[in-house]
Amino acid sequence: MSGSNHKGMCGCPRLLSEVKNAYIWIYDIYAIDEDCGNGTLLLECLVDKAKELQVDTIKGELSPRDYEKFDKLEYFYKKNGFDVYFNQERTKGLIERKLDS
Repeated sequence: MSGSNHKGMCGCPRLLSEVKNAYIWIYDIYAIDEDCGNGTLLLECLVDKAKELQVDTIKGELSPRDYEKFDKLEYFYKKNGFDVYFNQERTKGLIERKLDS
């Protein structure tokens, strides 16, 4: 599955997640090519699956190893309906999206 502008290079986009008790936890998103819609498409599919499973929250972490991309990641997640929270030093963060019932 990929967005309309994906060039098909370097493998396939994928989202690693796990259904926990009352939420889905995102471990990582591998969009492969950036700025072509793959990450958004993956999140849309995850939201659809969460609704199908009657899970009302999706959560994840912004890893300290991605520190240099936090501004871009914050924009991406907010654009896709997530709230983004950073620690005071802005060295790690959490994402969360509550789904409509």
